[in-house]
Amino acid sequence: MILPSAFQVIYPLSTADAVAKEGLGEELTEGSRKALEQRLDELMEAVRLSYLVTREGGWDANTEWGETLSLGTTPL
Repeated sequence: MILPSAFQVIYPLSTADAVAKEGLGEELTEGSRKALEQRLDELMEAVRLSYLVTREGGWDANTEWGETLSLGTTPL
């Protein structure tokens, strides 16, 4: 499994850019979006933070990091 670089985590890509970067297609479709979410789920599992996706309402949730994460899970 190839994990994203710190640059990608600190400066997130748009959904369409992430789909293209992961080689999931040239344009954003329902299938490519689902494939990206599956890839993101794998990455969150690898860093043992998969519970956050469910807890916060899925990948479309829009929350503030500082209000969402405890000090133990806040990105440095």
